[in-house]
Amino acid sequence: MNEADVMLVYIPNGVIKSVRYNFEIKVQKVIHVLLSALGIDRISFGYFALRLIRSPVTQMCSNNNDCHWLHSDLKMRHIYKKFFSKSSSSIPLRFELRLRFISKDLEEMYQTETGAFMFLHDQILADYVTQVSWKIPTETAIELAALQIRRKLGNQNACNIEKYLNLDELEAEGTLARLLPETLLINMKSKMLRKTLTAAVKRHALLTPTECIFHFLEIVKRITQFDIEIFKASLGIVWKNPVDVMVGMAVGISCAADGRGRGPVLLAKLQYIINLTLLKLDENSQKTVINLKITGSSQQLSIILPTWSIAESLAHLINGYHMVLSQRGSIWIPSELLDELKKQEVKVTFVNDELTFTPSKNTNLLVDRSRVTLEELLGDGQFGNVYRGTFMKENGQIDAVAVKVCKMDCEIVERQNFLEEAFIMHRFHHEHIIALVGICIEKPIWIVMELAPLGELRQYLLHNTATVDLSIQLLFSQQLSSALVYLHSCKYVHRDIAARNVLLSSPRCVKLSDFGLSRCVEENNVYTASRGKLPIKWMAPESINYRCFSKATDVWMCLHVGNIYLWRQAVARCS
Repeated sequence: MNEADVMLVYIPNGVIKSVRYNFEIKVQKVIHVLLSALGIDRISFGYFALRLIRSPVTQMCSNNNDCHWLHSDLKMRHIYKKFFSKSSSSIPLRFELRLRFISKDLEEMYQTETGAFMFLHDQILADYVTQVSWKIPTETAIELAALQIRRKLGNQNACNIEKYLNLDELEAEGTLARLLPETLLINMKSKMLRKTLTAAVKRHALLTPTECIFHFLEIVKRITQFDIEIFKASLGIVWKNPVDVMVGMAVGISCAADGRGRGPVLLAKLQYIINLTLLKLDENSQKTVINLKITGSSQQLSIILPTWSIAESLAHLINGYHMVLSQRGSIWIPSELLDELKKQEVKVTFVNDELTFTPSKNTNLLVDRSRVTLEELLGDGQFGNVYRGTFMKENGQIDAVAVKVCKMDCEIVERQNFLEEAFIMHRFHHEHIIALVGICIEKPIWIVMELAPLGELRQYLLHNTATVDLSIQLLFSQQLSSALVYLHSCKYVHRDIAARNVLLSSPRCVKLSDFGLSRCVEENNVYTASRGKLPIKWMAPESINYRCFSKATDVWMCLHVGNIYLWRQAVARCS
């Protein structure tokens, strides 16, 4: 594998595709190029993944050390360094394109995403032939082969099936050898095999090619559960009593029952996971812990895997299903990218009163001011004014945004504090937290962020009392709580949770904003403020007395926001 070359990617139907690459191309780009060449619709791209596997393939690969699933954000240089450089293993590996994240409803998938469905069928057929067919009963193997042969005959009339069934031709082109296990071909007499196979094909004569596919998938699913991947793992933070952890769209993350006749026990729903991290159990062990943060739960789910490689496979699987189900971005940053992010941490300095980014080329924070238009003043803050505006994306799409404009007469320290909020927001990606768009660094400094069109919660409650019933209040509470849980999972405390900092994107969606006072609590889960203005009105007693802030003090402030719901409604009714 060279710095710029052509890579060969194996497709389940036996085709080998070539893709030209360089070291800066991401895995996601390679996948998209391949799928576009195969004629698969963009709506289905999220189901697919690229993997490296030992070549030649000798055994089933889903979660073992011979198979490496590649995170979509990895670049080819990461893959080269880890798997193909002189310091890496000398085991020959090949790239494979796979549909790893399998839909729960295959009939709907066939109707709406036919290209992806047919790819899945080819993949399951290839896996069945190479990994499963030799260890199932003879009758089942013949029935599955007959379904595939009937499918190949197309929409022939049932009466003509025997006429068009040419086993000599199928044998000559290798179809029989491909569909039937070698042991069956050796042990069963040719005449008996042909008679049995012909009878099986005739039994399915009335089926259409599509019905043959679904019958085939139904039988194989009973044998292999191809829509579920199973990992031998231990739950908790200590390796003991390993269980089968199952992951799939139908079962979420579940563990096998204890043998008392019960079904799988659900551990977590894939769409509700908000963060995923990997950690070695200890320095002297290969065992690796996956920690999962789940919306609405104060405790994380910990799963211990035998090796780092297997843990990465499970992390890739959970992350991929989460992105498909939630239609949001990645919740897992692989170690290769994490190391780079630490090295490329954005540093801000002021030279001769001018703002400087280091390194400026390695951050996507910067926004061209010419693409931002200010339209209306919304309010003012400690360091600047807030405007409604628009932002033109690179593709020409125009989005409504909110823009914080730093006051021209601010001191350097105040400008640094102004920017600190943007850097903190850049770390967060949650559906109920206001998202950062970018920063314009020329004076005056602009922070461009997502616009919440309906404004502050406190004003909204005063003017919309009749529409904010108990169900809406509970919905807002759940959304705000999920944002706070996510914030704490990122090791931050907000310190200024108030109704003025909860904004409405729609009548049924609130978002947490204003991270100017937010601080990291990496070490002891408590941040102690030394100086500066603080929102005394809503603060917890320990924050007022000792200037200490923690998850608990954030919860205290959040509860006061709930009290404001009731108070604002009471005031509105009285007036």
